[in-house]
This record gives sequence, structure tokens and C-alpha cells, in this order.
Amino acid sequence: MKLVSSVLCCLFLSAGLFSQKEFTVYFPIDESYMMHKSKLELQHLIDSKNMDSIIKISGYTDTSSTSSHNLKLAEKRINNIHFFLIKNEAKISKSLIMAAIGENFEQDSVLAKNRKVEIEYIQKNSFASLENGEKMALKNLNFVGGEDTFLPSAYPSLNELLSFMTENEAIHIRIHGHICCNPDDYSNLSERRALKVYEFLINNNINPKRMTFQGHGSTIPIYPLPEINEIQRQTNRRVEIEIRNKEY
Repeated sequence: MKLVSSVLCCLFLSAGLFSQKEFTVYFPIDESYMMHKSKLELQHLIDSKNMDSIIKISGYTDTSSTSSHNLKLAEKRINNIHFFLIKNEAKISKSLIMAAIGENFEQDSVLAKNRKVEIEYIQKNSFASLENGEKMALKNLNFVGGEDTFLPSAYPSLNELLSFMTENEAIHIRIHGHICCNPDDYSNLSERRALKVYEFLINNNINPKRMTFQGHGSTIPIYPLPEINEIQRQTNRRVEIEIRNKEY
């Protein structure tokens, strides 16, 4: 571990399996313990198991004291966060960087926002944990109602799938389309939506031989038809990715 006032860190990751995230906790004025709300949120993040490895902890302060005092305060804050992470069995990189920045950064006009520690961590790609035969619904894969046209909110999930397929050339998948509400899929909408995902991947240089697609209409609902609310309808209308073979 290194305790430094400023760092330049180059981290090379497999984009298909990992993504880098940042989480911020806040502190009372001139104190090194977390705000209660931040403590609960950090505990929730640790418990979620979404952090694969913590790579950097950076401490900041406002400008309400001297520069030397603020640098020491920043060190105390990151040390306390480090202890909290270890105590709660969070996964920490062996090359963890701890950076005490103090007041030496572009300060926000709201002083409370400057009293913080930023935690940088690696999060696994959602698809990396799937084994052969397992399925996962694409999150927030939203279409225009009754159509096979992607809404803008669909692209983060599509790009995560693309990244996974690009970095793992041995992976083959089947794309499953499902709709809600109507027991009859007269317009073949479920297959057209699965095809849309298939075409997105092909258009981004994924070999079509690695993929198949299939529409199921509403024959495999998660909630029985008819659904009783919009949450159930949203859950039933989905596109799932099934791993057909997985070799590394």
C-alpha cells in the first residue's frame, strides 16, 4: 500500500469482465468518522458483493482549516475507511492506493460536498458469473411500446453484453425474447426483439455463428397471466441471454 498526496495510476483491465466504479462517503466538518447515512450506504454496497476489488481510497477536505491540518485530516479519513472495509471483509487489492488529497482539488461551492472519501473499485461484468445453461435478463432493455425499437435507456445493458462477447470469443449465446400481457404474439414481437439484440451484436462485429435467437411470446412468464400491475408486466416482457458454452 502507498500513502501519497497525489497519484497517477494506470490500471489495465479486461473490459469484458470488469468495469471501474466509484463510491463516495461524506464526513461531518473537521471529523474523520463517516456520516451515518454514508456508513449505511457503504455497508449496503459491501453486503451486495458488487465490489470485486477496491483499488484506491482518496481523502478530501474543505478549506475551513490550514492546509497542513487538512492533509492530516484527509489521512485520518482514508485510514478510517480502510479499517472499516477490512473489518467488514471487503475485497481489497494488494496494490491498493491510499491518496490524501486534503483541500488541494477543485472545491465545490457547497462545503459539505468537499468533506469526503472516494472509493474506487472494480465491478465484474454482470454476465461473467453465468455458467453453461444459465440465463440473465438484460437490465433496462426498454423498447418503444409494441415495437422492436430500442429506447436510449437500453444501450448501457447492450454495451455491457457487447463488451462481454468481444472479450470472450469462446462464448456462444442464445437470445430469448418474451412479451407480457397477451397470450398470443400475433406480430411475433418477442422474436423481433430478440432479433434486434442479435443484429446489434452483429453490427458491432460479433460473429453470428456464436449466437442464435428465439421468441417465446408470453409462454414462459415469470408472473402468471394476466399480470396484476405494471411491475409484473415489466418483468415478464424481457430479453434474456443464455450461455450455451463457456470456455476460457
